[in-house]
Amino acid sequence: MDGECRFFTITNDGVYISFGAAKEFEVFGEVSSLWGLKPANSVQAVTPTYCIGFKLPDCAEILLNDNRFLRYLCQLISTRVITSNEALTSYVSVKAESRLANYLTQHVIKDQFTASLGTCAEAIGISYRHLIRLINSFCDRGILEKRNRKYYIIDMDRLTDLTTD
Repeated sequence: MDGECRFFTITNDGVYISFGAAKEFEVFGEVSSLWGLKPANSVQAVTPTYCIGFKLPDCAEILLNDNRFLRYLCQLISTRVITSNEALTSYVSVKAESRLANYLTQHVIKDQFTASLGTCAEAIGISYRHLIRLINSFCDRGILEKRNRKYYIIDMDRLTDLTTD
């Protein structure tokens, strides 16, 4: 793969939840394709992207009897579960400012923050009002700038530093 893709879902009440991005080779869609399940997540190309795709149902019987492939799937899914658990654990223990900084770095295109503020507040687990306070603080400190009702990242280094606080 060449380019950048984002993985996300939209909840029943219309909330966009991002699961991250891929800028290098990434396998996705294997569970729903192999077992005929409805995809739970979506993928969106953020930049011009080259992907390799093939219909897993056409070769499912062969793949499901291939021990190397099954070991690869177990490792892939286990890694996703561990990553998800680590993210949840760190989410609970991380300050809202750091969660916002992390969310901002994951939802930026050409220095512009691209997610809606309501979605952002919900995704990082704070009220809309508290989100506005934090964003204003970032603007006051020269990390963000508001132009024409949109927010732009002015100092990516400082924003990235905040993700680890």
